[in-house]
This record gives sequence, structure tokens and C-alpha cells, in this order.
Amino acid sequence: MFCSNCGKELPNEARFCVNCGSKVEKLSALGEHSQAGTQIPDIQESKPCMRNVPLPQIPESVPSSNDMAGDKSFMVAAILSIIPAPCGLHRFYTGKIWTGLIMFFTCGLYFIWSAIDVLRILTNSFTDKQGKKLKGYTKGKAALLFFVWLAFYGLFISAIVNSSSEVEPKPAAPEVSSTTSPEPTKEKDETAANQPVNATSTQTEKVAENTPKPLPKITTVEKPYEAPILDGAIFTYPETAQGLKDAGFSKTLNKLGLENIKKANRLMPIAAQKAAQNKKCDAVMTVDLSLERSTKSELVFFVWAQNLTKFYFTETELMEKGPALSEQEKLAPLLTRHEVMAEEVIKSQLNFPSTYDRHELGVFTSRTTPSCNEITIEFSAKNAYGLELTYIATVQFDKESKVVGFHMQEKR
Repeated sequence: MFCSNCGKELPNEARFCVNCGSKVEKLSALGEHSQAGTQIPDIQESKPCMRNVPLPQIPESVPSSNDMAGDKSFMVAAILSIIPAPCGLHRFYTGKIWTGLIMFFTCGLYFIWSAIDVLRILTNSFTDKQGKKLKGYTKGKAALLFFVWLAFYGLFISAIVNSSSEVEPKPAAPEVSSTTSPEPTKEKDETAANQPVNATSTQTEKVAENTPKPLPKITTVEKPYEAPILDGAIFTYPETAQGLKDAGFSKTLNKLGLENIKKANRLMPIAAQKAAQNKKCDAVMTVDLSLERSTKSELVFFVWAQNLTKFYFTETELMEKGPALSEQEKLAPLLTRHEVMAEEVIKSQLNFPSTYDRHELGVFTSRTTPSCNEITIEFSAKNAYGLELTYIATVQFDKESKVVGFHMQEKR
């Protein structure tokens, strides 16, 4: 008798299999048939019972890369980037409005940016505003459009070369002056031949008198620029302690002293004339002592022009010769360096993987105080959910270009 579960041979009186523990009561008839001579199939003990194992389902087709693309057509974006290349219409089509405006006003950044965009579109590396690739991209279409692009730019470059290789007009021949003497006659030639070779001094003087002399050059000296000083622009402090207290300048008196205030009254007209020499000053409107920046060792004066141009002069700068610089002209190199550093600070403060896209036509301000410089920049970046939002960040630098403040918020 054999076990119906594992196939092991068992004695006829066995009720359970010693190998797998299954009941063998129903197999008693099988043993009787085997004794009667019925052929029982040979079951190998070494082979385990094979069970039906479900096979994994294999998907019929794998979604292609075009199924994951966005809703913007590859052909439309490619044609818009090739035909009106420097206009940036393909960026408007894909939702990148700000960069499209920059490309439109800069003529495709002198055709360099537009050429890069064409190559990115033809190599399927250009994405729309949501970061998705273009729909309907094939290598055959890209190759055809590549040759169209080469032909278009070849015609454009040949037109530029032909226009620059035109022959410049030749200068006109000098006109013959009507004061020239007529051709000598035969009689004069004969008399000239009879005369000696060495001319006398009287003849030389006559020739010199008849020769036209060049006119002297008239040199015009440009008058230095000087803006007008409005009436009442220069402020004058009382020069007595009691007068300063009565006028409400007790704080100025305590900080600088009476002698410095008297010296300030003498130096303020010089500060007004110094600012008036700058061409950015249309008219001197206010001249006063800067109490915030002045010290007992050195006074500082501020001058405001009528067009709101601001000047700050120390005592040392008033005594120096040369043009006077406005506050904006003094801080221009420093603000440019702080602007670059502010962008690096903003990128380092993004807490999630994101792209930094500065709005060149958006908010950008720079404000200078005696203690720090403040740079405000508007930009776009993706948040933690992948949505591209607009942010405004403000970075503050001290006089040693160290970051002393940072604030970033979403633009509403």
C-alpha cells in the first residue's frame, strides 16, 4: 500500500503515513487491487509532489516615454523656436512666461540662448513649466527639423556677411582751388630760364607773402559743471550753547560740542559746492550735518539734490580735489558684490531640491543704511510638492559683507 499524499510504501494495516502523517483509510482498496494483480504506477519516493504554482503576470506592453510627456507638442515648440528664433515664442507656448519675455527683449540673448533652446528641443531635453517633456518626440522629426534649422541660420549668417562686405565709397577727389595761378606763359618760362638759379631774398619774401598761411586752431575750454544752490538750502546752527538749546539741538550739542558745530557752519557751503560739481545733481536743495554719522573727531555732511540724489562728505573728502561722488556711485561696486552673494545665500537656504529662476523684470531693490545693506530679490522655485511658486527673499549684509539677516516668503 502506498500513501496518496507523498507516495511512500506503507504496510497494509497502517492507518497513517509515517512520512507525512496523512490518513490512509481510503487506500485499503488500492492494496486489495494490488494483491489481485492490478498494476500500480511506480511512484518514486525521491521526487516530491509537484504543486501548481501560479506564474507571474507579465504586462503586455511597457508604457513609452511619450506616455509620460506633457500636453505640449514637440512639433509646435520646435517650429516656434526655429522660425522666429530670437522672439522666445516657444517659451510662451510651454508656460515659461518670464524667461520668454527676457528672450524677447534681448533678441534671444544675441541668438545664443535661442540656439541652445533649439538644440535642447531637438534632443528631447527641453521641458515645459511643469517639468514634463514634450509630446510626440521622434528622432526622425528631430533630424528633419535640425536640417531646417541649419538652413535657416545659414541664410541669416550669409546675409550678415554680405551686408558687412560691401565696398565702402571712395573719398572724393580734392577740388582744385580757384586761387591757383594760371599756367605760366612761354614768355615767363624764357625769363625764368634766363634768371640765375639762386633766388634773391626779396623774391623769397614775395613768395612767402603770397603763400596762404594756416589758420590758428581755436581751443575752447569747457566750463566745469556746477548746479545751482537753492535759497535756504544751507542750514546754519546757532553758535551759542543757549541758542542751540533753545532751538532744540541739545542732542547735537552734547554729541559734537560747540566748537564742532561752529566748524560745521563754515564747512557746509563747501559741501554744497562739492555736490554741485556732480552732473547727477540738478540743484542743491538741502545741506546739513549728519548727526548719525558724525563724531567729535570727524564731521559728516549730507547734501540732497532736487532730483533726490544723495551725497555724504566727510571733512577729509571736502578737502580733497577731484569730482564728488554720490552715495549711489560710492556703493555701486559694493551693492553689485552683495547682489551676487545674496543669490548664493538664497540658493543655500532652499530646503528641498529645487530650481532657482530669478525674475529679471520682477522685484529687485537695494537699500543702504549706516549699519547694513539690504538686497531684495524675486525668484521662482519648486516647493516640496513639486509646484513652482514665486518667492521674495531679503538678505542683509553689514559693512564687512557678512550676512546679518535673511527672510524669505511666498509672493501673494
